[in-house]
Amino acid sequence: MFEDLKYSHLEIIYRGLKSLIESGGGYGFHNSDMGNPVYLLGSKYIIDEKMGDSPQQNDLFQILRDLSEKLKAYGADEYRWWYDFSDWQAFCKFSVIAYRKKHGHLGLTEDEAEKLVNACRNDKEKLIIMLLLYTGLKASDIPKLKKENIEIRGGKFDIQGFRNRVHLFGREQDIQHLIVEHFKHHETFEISLGSIHRLVKRLAKETRIDWRNITPFNLFKYWLSLWEARLNRK
Repeated sequence: MFEDLKYSHLEIIYRGLKSLIESGGGYGFHNSDMGNPVYLLGSKYIIDEKMGDSPQQNDLFQILRDLSEKLKAYGADEYRWWYDFSDWQAFCKFSVIAYRKKHGHLGLTEDEAEKLVNACRNDKEKLIIMLLLYTGLKASDIPKLKKENIEIRGGKFDIQGFRNRVHLFGREQDIQHLIVEHFKHHETFEISLGSIHRLVKRLAKETRIDWRNITPFNLFKYWLSLWEARLNRK
């Protein structure tokens, strides 16, 4: 592809397609939806075509990948307009950012979720953030969570009293370890809803994740994207 085109032609096509993504219109994306979980999750389901899109299915990605490789050989990566679309995760990340600029913030990406967890200062903060990201519990549920709600059987744990919402999608072992350790010494979380909001804001600011617009609900939306991904894969 593009073997007979000179550099200036390659640049025009590349910058035109890049601008197309930046417009946020969704052309070239699954169901014209740049906010689809497949793009939020990026590399997590990179080879799963049941998600509705993949590197093998997306023509826009394949064209930009080839253009990126050819332009990089010309030294285009030194220019300010350059963005490297040579891998699927980078393509997804750029698309999500473009979507947010036009439509506002949506759920977190996989990379952003990891950054929030890693930015926590202690185990209690880490447990709260992981519960919001991976269990379906909302911020208002955390202050209500008590030792009696935790049940461990056969090496696996369950959160009782919130059965209609709690489904773990990721970090199960980490959450189990932290929640067992926490309730060895406490009966509740001893934290207010307001403190949870402030915690999420602080972590978002420290990790530079659109902190003015991030709330605990964005973490819950990340869990929803994991849930939708799980349903699509069945």
